[in-house]
Amino acid sequence: MRGGRRPWRGTEMTSLPGYRRAFLRIMVRAASPTGEVGQQLGRALAVFGAVDVSSLGQYYKDETLLEFRATLEPAGRVGDCIAALRALAPEGWRDSPVGPAWVRPGHGRVSLLHPELEWVTVSPAEAAVPPRFVPGDLVRILDCPAARDDGLVGEEAEIRGSSTPATDADPWGYAVRPSGWDTLICFDEPDLAPTGRRVSEAEPVEHRVISVQPNGTVTGSYVTPSQA
Repeated sequence: MRGGRRPWRGTEMTSLPGYRRAFLRIMVRAASPTGEVGQQLGRALAVFGAVDVSSLGQYYKDETLLEFRATLEPAGRVGDCIAALRALAPEGWRDSPVGPAWVRPGHGRVSLLHPELEWVTVSPAEAAVPPRFVPGDLVRILDCPAARDDGLVGEEAEIRGSSTPATDADPWGYAVRPSGWDTLICFDEPDLAPTGRRVSEAEPVEHRVISVQPNGTVTGSYVTPSQA
């Protein structure tokens, strides 16, 4: 479902980053129909900006839980949006490998976004400019040290995921699968050239957002719904 923009702006600024996203994984313990729960979540999140909510059905580890994924584009800064989310239910927040996480407190008197929401993880991403490539794009690997080390100069590869720049001066990073490989390798945006083509639309394409520290350490990842 697609939510509309609302007046919430967070901290007003004359200029905002060109790319602002918060990826949410949501678990709701509800007897209500999945579509109804998804609409309620969409309405609650639309206060913060444009939102897409997707249902993944019953959670495989616990069939009493319904699993949802949401992609939120805040109207303001991502950090301000997350602060506002936390303010809705200050109790229950903790850190996770992919970002802030909320778990319903044991006494059960507190709720967030939906009365029966059990837990949610929020993976923030913000950059000065949007990424040049998206999952499913086919690119050409250019001449760079990493490509020479693996004999990949000039080879074609599929974009499988992205990592947000640590600072405005850093480039976007991508996890790519070179043609004929069954593993992924990482390249910076300047090391890749577009081909103007994408993988077959018949093939499902997951969008994996990768959290990377400035020293290159991968701290977690988050898969969003197919964007093929």
